[in-house]
Amino acid sequence: MTKLITKIKSFSKADAGAALVEYGIILGLIVAVGGTILLNIGSGTKTSLENANTVVQQAASGG
Repeated sequence: MTKLITKIKSFSKADAGAALVEYGIILGLIVAVGGTILLNIGSGTKTSLENANTVVQQAASGG
């Protein structure tokens, strides 16, 4: 009976390790996708601000 309990406990620990690896992979994917989204938003914001700056400079110079 104790051998069965020992096997069940060891299986449970092995399963927890696999789940931890899966959660690590999922977290890595979330970080990668989030970083890509933030870079794209930042790039778009930079372009918009540069365009607004150009318009303001043209208006200030009378052009």
